[in-house]
Amino acid sequence: MPLSLSLNRAFFWPLLVALGAVLAVMLWGWEASGNDRRLAEQEQLTAARHLTKAIQGTILSQVSRGCVDAERVRSILSNVRQETGLASVSLYVEGKLFLEAEGQVPPLAVVAGESGQARAGEVFYSWGPLNLVVSPRGRALRGGGGGGGCLWRDKTGETRPLQELKMTLVLGFPTRDLDARLAAARFRLWLSLGSGILTIMLLTAAWLLNAGRQNLQTRLGRLEAEKSRLEELQLVAAGVAHETKNPLGIIRGLAQRIEHEPEATAGVREMAAKIVDEADVTAERLADFLSFARMREARLQSVEALPTLDRIVSLLQGDFAAAGVALQLECPSTTIQADPDLLSQIIVNLLMNSLVACKAGGAVHLVVEVDAAGAVLRIEDNGCGMAPELLQDIFKPYVSGRPEGHGI
Repeated sequence: MPLSLSLNRAFFWPLLVALGAVLAVMLWGWEASGNDRRLAEQEQLTAARHLTKAIQGTILSQVSRGCVDAERVRSILSNVRQETGLASVSLYVEGKLFLEAEGQVPPLAVVAGESGQARAGEVFYSWGPLNLVVSPRGRALRGGGGGGGCLWRDKTGETRPLQELKMTLVLGFPTRDLDARLAAARFRLWLSLGSGILTIMLLTAAWLLNAGRQNLQTRLGRLEAEKSRLEELQLVAAGVAHETKNPLGIIRGLAQRIEHEPEATAGVREMAAKIVDEADVTAERLADFLSFARMREARLQSVEALPTLDRIVSLLQGDFAAAGVALQLECPSTTIQADPDLLSQIIVNLLMNSLVACKAGGAVHLVVEVDAAGAVLRIEDNGCGMAPELLQDIFKPYVSGRPEGHGI
């Protein structure tokens, strides 16, 4: 559990930092995109203001005898649209379309005297007041007393003082240039975002790999320490078991002498015989424990499977026959790689477990199957089986389903 918790923490922080970095890059990209759009629109508005001032100056230069002629203004606006490539040029007077739009009519509710901008389809509209009134000291190019006293003359010949009119000039710019600038800005933005996110991913991957490698080294170090400790415990246990065999042999020998002593009573001989039996059982378990503690490594060699297994079955056939349990062998002629001694020990132990689990009339099958992947040895019986709660611990020492079993 501590190692798993440490591993989770090692990967949690890199992922959290990477997520934060990606979010920061995305927020920067969103802000940069808005800035690019605002900058492009601001450039368009600046161009509209300059053009509006140029139109205003052109109209004032055409003042004749203190009047601004509407038809003359129409001609000026038409020439402006043709020369500049605008999509539309419209003039609103008192909030109403006074002169027809040149080009595409803007689908806008333009309020006289107010400024603004909007996009409709492929046209970017910008509108603002058209000021044709100059200071009293100003003079028209062709005389006439200045804009302050100028009149507006429409198609019917009626005139009105210019200072009483609120005029709004609407300019419609094709959006192809604006879209081109925005597309270039988006490309730069996506390129920057992709590069930033890719860099973050690579750095995070390197961080995770380094964290995983460090955790693996820590785990290997702990496993090596545990292995060394187990090896030391195995040596100590083997030494204790070996040293126990010597006094146990002396006890057994003394018990045998007492058992065969002519002057010993029947009760004494019986107790001495029990001592000998218990000493034999203890010696057998010590031998099993020593075999387990030494954990001898397998020395693989080529082994003929059928003769080896047939010899084991022949040795145990008498025990199975006495218990009324059938023992069958199914094995093709094949050569396997195994340690003969350890293989025989494993098979004998498993077969004896099956014999104990089966009642009279039961059957045990020792089967070897060979395919392209290798050989599989399987021992099956129809005995009582093992309790489910013991299955997870069956390879631990001293875990057995029988009171007399020692599980080694």
